[in-house]
Amino acid sequence: MFEAETVFQTLKGELLTTLFTITFPTSSAGFDSVLATVMDITERKRAEYLTGQMFESSPDTIAIVGRTTGTAVSTLSTSACGACPRDDRRDARR
Repeated sequence: MFEAETVFQTLKGELLTTLFTITFPTSSAGFDSVLATVMDITERKRAEYLTGQMFESSPDTIAIVGRTTGTAVSTLSTSACGACPRDDRRDARR
């Protein structure tokens, strides 16, 4: 399987970010046919970018917990609450 993100331009000139995949048959089947897909991921990439910008520019604590495998917390909030791994003062405040 091959997978890559690429940008296509529509006939109207609009740029679309896409996920392009090709699934190759097993070696014994030959290359008579392959499965190729192109999925428009423009909105998803835009949302990822805006989320990253929100974390970088926010002065407040922000935590996003969703169905994904991780939790994102702004750097400022971890420093402010003493959860930063380099903050040795956590034990001294107890």
